[in-house]
Amino acid sequence: MPPPVVEGRTGTIGIARPKLNPGEWNALLLDVLLPEQSSPGVPVLLSCDDEALHRAALQGGIEPDTAADQLAAAVRVVHRIDARHGVEGLRQLLENFKRYRRPRSTPWFFSALCVCVLAASRMGEGDVGSAHAYYPQLRKLLGLPPERGEVPGIRCVPELLQALGEWLSDDLQGRRGHLLVPTDVRLPYVGACIGQTVFRGSDRRVLSRFFADRRPSLEAQLDPLRLLRGSSHRHRLTGHAQAMLEDPALEDRLRAAIEAAYRTWDGSVPGDSGGRTWPARLQLVPPPRPSLLAGCARGGPVRVRLDGRVEVLPPDGTVALPWSVLDRVVHEGLTLGDPLEADGALRIPRLGPTIVFQSMEEGLFHVPRPNGERLWVLTRDPALQRRFAGHRVPLLEPGLSGWCLLRDLDAHDLGLAEPYESTETIAALGLDGGLTLDGQTYLSGEPPSLVAYGLDERAAVVVDGRQVGDVGAGDRLPLPGDQGVHDVVVAEGLWRCQYTVVDRGPRQGYGSLDHDLASPACLRSGAGPVGLRDDKAHIAVCGAVVSDLPPERLPIMRRSPAPVIVIRADGTCERYTRPSPPLWLAEVGLDSPRWEVPDDNAWWLICPEQREVRRLDERPVQALTATAARHVLDAGREVRVRDRRGARLSVDGWQALVDRAERVPQ
Repeated sequence: MPPPVVEGRTGTIGIARPKLNPGEWNALLLDVLLPEQSSPGVPVLLSCDDEALHRAALQGGIEPDTAADQLAAAVRVVHRIDARHGVEGLRQLLENFKRYRRPRSTPWFFSALCVCVLAASRMGEGDVGSAHAYYPQLRKLLGLPPERGEVPGIRCVPELLQALGEWLSDDLQGRRGHLLVPTDVRLPYVGACIGQTVFRGSDRRVLSRFFADRRPSLEAQLDPLRLLRGSSHRHRLTGHAQAMLEDPALEDRLRAAIEAAYRTWDGSVPGDSGGRTWPARLQLVPPPRPSLLAGCARGGPVRVRLDGRVEVLPPDGTVALPWSVLDRVVHEGLTLGDPLEADGALRIPRLGPTIVFQSMEEGLFHVPRPNGERLWVLTRDPALQRRFAGHRVPLLEPGLSGWCLLRDLDAHDLGLAEPYESTETIAALGLDGGLTLDGQTYLSGEPPSLVAYGLDERAAVVVDGRQVGDVGAGDRLPLPGDQGVHDVVVAEGLWRCQYTVVDRGPRQGYGSLDHDLASPACLRSGAGPVGLRDDKAHIAVCGAVVSDLPPERLPIMRRSPAPVIVIRADGTCERYTRPSPPLWLAEVGLDSPRWEVPDDNAWWLICPEQREVRRLDERPVQALTATAARHVLDAGREVRVRDRRGARLSVDGWQALVDRAERVPQ
């Protein structure tokens, strides 16, 4: 008798020798679809669709285009599925599973159940209420004749899902989540499978674009359902998915479906006509050897076509882009490579005439919505070039005609219009600043601040059950610094986090600190214990000097080279400029734009070029000298007022100082 044959979506394939048996598929799909959760009992769905199979195939060493056929082949052979008996063999597997001694291993019917759910995910948008639309999909997957009516044995499938849910809760104590099995289904047998699939194939393409745009916020564990409801991408979902999004009773199920889709997302954006692209992350390497780099989130290599030549973007690596790329992405996006190739292609979105780069731990990266100071800007906007001529950095590179590089700019001063792209490069909310010891642990006296980068509207901030303020885009809110564990809730659950404040940290690396000069983040990361570094030889500046007690007031550190004016407590003033650093710092690669402003009873710091003042002490200044009054009047009333750490302050104190300066005879 010849081996059975399956008619799959990619063609007819022999199934006598599947590459993986159902046991191997069970282990692979369990880790992809139901991974271990950070806390037990998290609501989950068995969201087995083609994108999830694509991810599983890559992990199992199977060609993604044949993954569904391979899975169906293995299930059919082992469970003896044919036209006469259908899936009736699963009933005996269920009865055996119920009798096994606990804790039990993965149910042997798990991979077959995944095939049943996969068939539901392939139904059309308007087919969710029709069993007749489900059975052709299941028959095609299992290679059964295209007959009408239910598949024999399908009536046990709801019981299989219930048994899987009990196994997750009882045998695994919820470590892989709590399976949501809807009971209010209109279709008695196949409705259980349809209930596991909120999103259809076209929805997954929309979700991939949503994930690419909101990846930092999703990684920061902002509520995915709230993010999707507030995204323009929701309008491109199927009517079935949009209706579910609006139903408050389905929130747990929707949240589980979005999280399941995100877990199985490979980081790419599928195209409407096939293939996939990988969103590019642009990095600027500043002078003296400037360059423009591009990377992406793919875990494997990507072939990139640049000016007729092909380069391979390595995993977690970068490729150097020609400067001529900037002109090509002013008005439209640019795809570098062939999306239909197995590895996909790199995609740079439309960026417009001004591209902003913000300093992060790994370097200068492009941000569509910049926040803060010390920004680097590539622009061919003549108005910006004239306005910030004093911030211009010489850049003589081929392909940069009409473009110039600016540095040390403030996001508020730029006054950029709404960005051409919506892709995030930093989470909408996060903790910043403070003296961090380990993860979310901070030293007493220096707690973190909550920073809002991309909120559409103002949001209330609640710490330990008490509202401490509200934040909008660009705001920084200092958080309480009392010792202990603090729970933060923003916008009624859009984001939740926890941080700890302690009075001292563990003593590590005592007597063995050094600055690793081989690290590109040497200055930002500071000194570290020698014993925790690689054993390979490296150039380092070793040692640390500790003298006297720490000052009661933090030093005034500046990154901008622009001069500043200090107003002292007695009303006198002093103008300071950045001193020239020692030559040896540049020779060893430690030259830094940071410099310290002498804090000699300084009450106010005026930064004329940034149109900003900083209040260093809450006490009022005594009678101003004529020179000090002139500096205050030159700064004017239309300035930003911040505290020593950079948080926004009310302008009332500064306005009172200007009023006093206007009364000083000149």
